[in-house]
Amino acid sequence: LLMWYSIAINPKSISSLFGEEEPCLEGVNIFKVILEYNGPSFTIIFDVNNYPKNPPEKWKRQNFNKAQITVQLWDIEEVIIEGWYTVNTANISFERLNHQELIFKLIGSDCRMNMKFQWMQVNATGYTNDEVFKALT
Repeated sequence: LLMWYSIAINPKSISSLFGEEEPCLEGVNIFKVILEYNGPSFTIIFDVNNYPKNPPEKWKRQNFNKAQITVQLWDIEEVIIEGWYTVNTANISFERLNHQELIFKLIGSDCRMNMKFQWMQVNATGYTNDEVFKALT
């Protein structure tokens, strides 16, 4: 089974956290998108709905209950962005076009994004979402 993050230059940053359970890219809550001329690059930061079964000790000590993923796409082209609102929930997908080009797609009720890219980097951080914390206690 090919995990979506396996196309990244640093897939272990995600696989070391989530193991065999893939971070789900459906219904993610998008916090931030950044387009930069340097690269050119695109960065997207979003929460995934599943939390690692074996989070790092630091996450446990700090009572983190949400995992947030940062994806950076490099050498982007053919960028299309439609819509953006205060709350953006969407499904994200990645596909390989050929040996050198990849495609990023984001489809939400209020926003859509599509672009080609050549390589990506991924990172995950944890934090405490008070709404989730209240529901668990």
